[in-house]
Amino acid sequence: MTEKENQRLIKRGSLLRGRFRIEDVLGERGIGVTYLAEDVRCGKRCVVKHLSLLGAKSTQDFSRFEREARILTNLDHPGIPGFVDYFEESTEWDISVYLVQEYIDGKSLEELLQSGRHFTERQAIEIALELIKVLEYLHGFSPPIIHRAIKPSNILLAPDGRVYLTDFAGVRENLLPVEQLDPMAISTYGYMPPEQYAGKAVAASDLYSLGVTLIVLLSHADPVEMAREDQRLDFRPYVNISGRFASVINRMIERDLDKRYRNVQELKRELGDLLVPVSNTRKRLRRRAVVVGALGLGLAASLYLLLHREPPPQPLPDKRPPSVPSQTIPARKPSPQVLPAQEAERPKKSPVLSGKLLHDGLPITKFTANPATFWFRNESTGKEQAAQVRYQEGAFEMFGLPPGRYGVDVRIRTGGVGYTGNFVAWKTFSIVDEEVRQELNIDLHRIIHMTSPQDNSAGLARWDAKCEGKMSFPALVRFAWEPLGEGTTYGYSIERYRCEPFQRIDTVVDGSTLETQLNVDLLSSSKNEMYLLRLSARKGDLLVGRLETYGINGGRGWDYRFRVD
Repeated sequence: MTEKENQRLIKRGSLLRGRFRIEDVLGERGIGVTYLAEDVRCGKRCVVKHLSLLGAKSTQDFSRFEREARILTNLDHPGIPGFVDYFEESTEWDISVYLVQEYIDGKSLEELLQSGRHFTERQAIEIALELIKVLEYLHGFSPPIIHRAIKPSNILLAPDGRVYLTDFAGVRENLLPVEQLDPMAISTYGYMPPEQYAGKAVAASDLYSLGVTLIVLLSHADPVEMAREDQRLDFRPYVNISGRFASVINRMIERDLDKRYRNVQELKRELGDLLVPVSNTRKRLRRRAVVVGALGLGLAASLYLLLHREPPPQPLPDKRPPSVPSQTIPARKPSPQVLPAQEAERPKKSPVLSGKLLHDGLPITKFTANPATFWFRNESTGKEQAAQVRYQEGAFEMFGLPPGRYGVDVRIRTGGVGYTGNFVAWKTFSIVDEEVRQELNIDLHRIIHMTSPQDNSAGLARWDAKCEGKMSFPALVRFAWEPLGEGTTYGYSIERYRCEPFQRIDTVVDGSTLETQLNVDLLSSSKNEMYLLRLSARKGDLLVGRLETYGINGGRGWDYRFRVD
């Protein structure tokens, strides 16, 4: 705020209407200035939004302010901060209006993103489903109430995981003529669907904005700066999520209203299906396929399978595939496609893609001269894709990939069977024209070496055990790991899961630290519960490390699972 604006701020301790005592300034949110206050009648905290004639940017601000108050008086939903009061005060030189709402102890998704918070695919889906409950309520009115301003700054996330939708100044209702609605004054460019630029807002408009919000949540990218394909956001290069989730988001952000989800109920069903655990039948078939493949390839192939399995869907939204209920990662066939420059004859065709491997923003050759292995997956079919790669001194060329969308798993071993210290990466990309060579650099991260409560540099005992067979520790659990250099921030989350069926219960603790240890006092695990630790390392915006664990009998995952006595 400017010095002039600071002079107009309400002083701390001021009592408004003999009821609301100002405690602090929360900042500028939407229209006006927002304050934290105490309702002296009941002793509860509340939020006071204040707009003065002198501080208003235009006369329309007053209309929007009044409209928000009028709408809120008629709303009653647990996902919307409750209405408390609305009043006006006048002096000889100014007019002020005040809107008082329930105080929510939480942060906006925008604030969380700016602080470096990352979300898993599952967390993003759960947030979306909570918001859909609010939209289902709003769209259920006749005529429907259209929010028109869904974006990270208008969504609050409380520490207990509850989600709230705020800022109803831009809602569309039948009492307000279309010509009075300035779309740019209400919404934010990048989150607005095409029809909203023309002043048209329907229920599907909110679903479009929610889709863009999910993309931002998982990518930390500005939608305005994203590339567009056929005038639609081409978000896949910015996130690594399951194909099913990507298809849902694609339909949410369809420019054509006829192709977009028509209502929240349809979207709710499809998002809910994404959280259904993999069936036991599919798990048995997957295990059977792994056993048959191992018997056919013999001992040497078994070792290869152990060291080079398909990457699991990634649990963090930092450009990796999303997490799946099963911790074990399906085995894959050995890939003979890497061509050492000194031994292999150059393929006859020109490369469709070339680039360099990096770590911490530097060429990988600064850290290791070991060879890299590449494995490809067709993102449309979910199956392994045959291709050839020439790799030499940190640079690679890819051959034989037809147009389509692919994921590539890159690994560089720096030690023995123990994975800690190895470099890994998962990257998705598209081939548009196999005659046109594209450039792509791939950032690798290291496997974090955890030293407590178990050492993950070797296969972990009871890694693949059922729920009650997991390693169990006293209530105060100490996690420790080796550092990855100065300036590294370690992000962590500990979640509680139900074993059968595999389902997340809640997040116990999450955050970031510059330290290389974490002491957490946890509740005892019930018979059908366990905890999951996820740990990542970053230097600025660059992912430089992640925790990976694997079992004595094979299989690996991007988390550490345990129980508490």
